[in-house]
Amino acid sequence: MDETWAAAVAQDVSPSLAVPGETIEFGHRIALTFDDGPDPATTPAILDVLRDYHVKGTFFVIGARAEQHPELIDRIVSEGHTLGNHTYYHRDLTKLTPELVSRELQDTQAVIDEVLGEHSQITLFRPPCGAPYITQMEGLPVFQEAMREQRLYPVMWTIDSRDWALENQPESIVDNLAQSTPEGGGVVLLHDTQPQTVEALPKVIERYSAAGLKFTGVRDLLAEKYGVDPNGIEADPDATRPSTPLQPEVSDNNHLSDLNSLAECLS
Repeated sequence: MDETWAAAVAQDVSPSLAVPGETIEFGHRIALTFDDGPDPATTPAILDVLRDYHVKGTFFVIGARAEQHPELIDRIVSEGHTLGNHTYYHRDLTKLTPELVSRELQDTQAVIDEVLGEHSQITLFRPPCGAPYITQMEGLPVFQEAMREQRLYPVMWTIDSRDWALENQPESIVDNLAQSTPEGGGVVLLHDTQPQTVEALPKVIERYSAAGLKFTGVRDLLAEKYGVDPNGIEADPDATRPSTPLQPEVSDNNHLSDLNSLAECLS
C-alpha cells in the first residue's frame, strides 16, 4: 500500500479519483458507489440487487452507522464489495480542526477493524458534502494533509443520481442517470439509505448494460489513472493490526437522531 500510494502521490498532490474539472477516460465503464450507510432497511435490499445482477459496488460507510449495524459491514465485505471511509459522523471536514478531521477518519477505521475482528486498512475515502473539492477549496490543504497521513485515496463522482432528492420517484432516478451519464461512463453517486434507490437500481443496471457499459470497481479506475497495482489500493488482508487499536471516542452518541443532527449535508 505505501509503495502504491507513494507512486501516485509523486504524480499528484493528493491521489484522487473524479475531482471536478478533471478529465478521466473511463473506457465505457461504470463504477457504482453508495454513500451514508449501512442502513438496516435499505442496504440489504441494495445488496440483494447487486448480487442478483452480479455487480460489485463501493460502499462509503459512516462509522457510527457501521457500529450500529456490524452485520451489514460483514455482509458487504463477504459478498465481495469494497468498503470506503465516509467519516464517523458525516460532518463537513472544512469546518473541523485538523485533529477532529483525523479523529473522524480514525474512528471509522477503528469501528471497521472491530467489526471485522482484524485490522483491514481502508484506503478509499469520500468527503461528506463533496467538500473541500466542491464547496471549500480553501480547506483543500488541510484535507490533503489528512489524506497523506492516513494514506487514503479521495473518491468523488462524475455522475450524480440525486436519488436523495427524488423521494418516491425511482423512475426519475433512472431517467436522470440515463440523461447525465456520458457515453464513456463514469463514477455514479448513489445512496444505500434511500428506498427509491432500491427500486431504481435494477433498471439502472439494466439500462447501463443495454448501453454497452461495463461495471468496474473504483480501485481499478484509480490503478489505471496512476499506473499502479490495484491490489495496493485495496486493503491488505495481511496488514498488521496496530499494537494499540484505536477506539472511537464518540461511540456512546451514535443514535440515529444524533447522526441526523450532526450531518451537515446530504452527499
